[in-house]
Amino acid sequence: MQWVDTEALATDIGAGNFGTTRFWHGVKLDADLRWLADYLAPFRAAWRAADVRAEKELVLDLDNTLWSGEVGDDGADGIAIGPGSTTGETFAEWETCVKAFGECGVVLAICSKNSPEIAATGFANPHSVLRRADFAAFECSWNDKVGGLRRIARDLNLGLDSFLFADENPAECALVRQELPEVAVVHLGDDPGQFIEKLETGHRFDLPHYTSEDLGRAIAHGARAAALVERSQATGLGGFWAGWR
Repeated sequence: MQWVDTEALATDIGAGNFGTTRFWHGVKLDADLRWLADYLAPFRAAWRAADVRAEKELVLDLDNTLWSGEVGDDGADGIAIGPGSTTGETFAEWETCVKAFGECGVVLAICSKNSPEIAATGFANPHSVLRRADFAAFECSWNDKVGGLRRIARDLNLGLDSFLFADENPAECALVRQELPEVAVVHLGDDPGQFIEKLETGHRFDLPHYTSEDLGRAIAHGARAAALVERSQATGLGGFWAGWR
């Protein structure tokens, strides 16, 4: 059985505004109908949780999505993340949020238009909260992201309907929505201060708990990612192995 936490919703809205005696005496509702749209998101989350349909794969872009700047042009030390600027601190907080999802059992992946050997260097920034090994799949190429998402689903043996794709580029988001309607898409926009709110607004990762199977899957995929990173370092073929499927 799943529950909608109306007490938390009332706290967010303001207890004094959340309910009115008019609606209680009229139709026995403890919430003003003005807040129906706010209620729908957590209701859908409870419904998905009851039907075990919460997304379990978070797929992200890199440049201007996990850090500010373009690692290919700015280099690992030139991208903005961490202390020293408001933008850098905001992206560090965002990466911390993403890492927390991974630690709770959400499988993390990258789908980015970039050279794999260059893209991976962004995680070498000393202030990056995330590391290459946090991602079970690292799909970096100059091909379209629709194909990249399909390859990730195939390689990890996960359904596309369990994917949430987040990107700051509106064109990339529109293409994925059009070609892969089963994939949930979050357009992050250009304000990193709103990334966490936009990701959490849909309550798409809301489950009362992730199962041992979910956690085991995340651990197994993490071990796979770590093995690929170790192999690339041992062979010196970083570009090849970083993009290897």
